[in-house]
Formats: sequence, structure tokens, C-alpha cells
Amino acid sequence: MDLEALEREQRALAARVRLEPAALPSPAELSVFAFDVHYRAGIAHVAGSLWQGGREQVTYCGACEVAAPYLPGLFCYREGPALLALWRSVAERLPAVDVLLVDGHGVAHPRRFGLACWLGLAAERPALGVAKQSLLSDPPEPAPERGAAAPVRLGAEPLGWAVRRRTGVKPVFASPGHLLDVAGAREATLALPGRCRVPDPLRRADRAARARASGAPSAGEVELGRLPPALPPWHDS
Repeated sequence: MDLEALEREQRALAARVRLEPAALPSPAELSVFAFDVHYRAGIAHVAGSLWQGGREQVTYCGACEVAAPYLPGLFCYREGPALLALWRSVAERLPAVDVLLVDGHGVAHPRRFGLACWLGLAAERPALGVAKQSLLSDPPEPAPERGAAAPVRLGAEPLGWAVRRRTGVKPVFASPGHLLDVAGAREATLALPGRCRVPDPLRRADRAARARASGAPSAGEVELGRLPPALPPWHDS
């Protein structure tokens, strides 16, 4: 893979990301679809879990070929096609979804284009990245109580947050991917259900993808069909 070309592509696509306020419902009504992937023997085992009002509604699983090797800072090209394949397979079965949620980054990325940006643009839906580590240097440390947040910056510009979801527990790093602004990323992260550091929808998607990769029977199995390209339909060739 031409790494320099992909990095240029990320910078170009970052200009298409729209950070704008989203009218998110209350936590009791918030609907999110969370994704995760586990890999085994060249196969991406992907899961997506729908949560509404803080409760799991349904979880889907599928598998497809791995789109690209793991390359630091270029994670969207590896994981994005699998997530998009699952979303396309199930979106028509779902009620309205307020936010697509990924275990990764949005604009809080060295080139302002992480996995949540890739998926948000490809699906044209509000997207949020919540990760356990920051990709930017000198990540901030918020106050120790639940709900505290400190801005994550690239230079002087705030692009996301270090958010304390549980008192005395390490923060997560949240940033908008598309059709959501920086303030909304903080609001949505705190509204996500679960008392653990990682929100419950991501934890459930992780468990489902991990179980499928281990060979365990999975409920909600779907056929993913043809894998979308690493550069999705909105790419200008």
C-alpha cells in the first residue's frame, strides 16, 4: 500500500467531514449502533449492537475478508469496509439510529480523519469515536469525578475530549466523526449506557465479535455480501 497516498487521501477527505450540532435525544431515548471487529486467519469478524434507551435491542454478526493490514494512523482503511458492509446489511431492519459508535477516533487524529470519520462519511450518518488511548501527544487528564472532561487538542484547536465516565477510572477519548460537533461528542459519550470505562454498547459489540472469531455460534448472523472498497463510493478517483 502507498502510505503517503493514503495519508494524502485522509487529509483530503477530512475536508468533507461536517462538524455540526446534532439534536440528540435524552439518554432515556438515545439510539446508538455500536461496532467492533476481531480478526482471525485473514477474516474480519464484525458485530454491530443496537441500543435504545440504555438497553440492548439486537446484535448482528457477520464476516468478510480483511480489507488492509494494520497500519498506525490508517486504521480506517482496515476496519471501515467491514463496518460499512455490516451497516448496509442491517440498516433497513433498524429503527432510526441517532449515532454510529466505533471503538476508534473521529477528528482527534493526526490528519483529522479517523475511523468514525470514514464510517460517518460513507454511511452519511452522525458518527462518534470513543477510544481507550489518544492518538495525539500530551493527552489531558480530566478531574477525577464522573462527568469531568478535558479538551484534546491538535495545536490550539480542540478536536475532542478526555472524558471521565466513572469516578477514579481512566478516561476515554471521544471525538466526532461526522454530523456531530465537538460539544456533542462529549454529551453523547456521557449519555452512553454503562458504569464501566468503556460504554456498554461497545463492550457488547466487542464480546459478540470476539465470540464469533472464536467459533462460537452467534445470534443475528447476517450475510455481508461484497466487501465495500477501502475507498468508499464518495471517493473521487
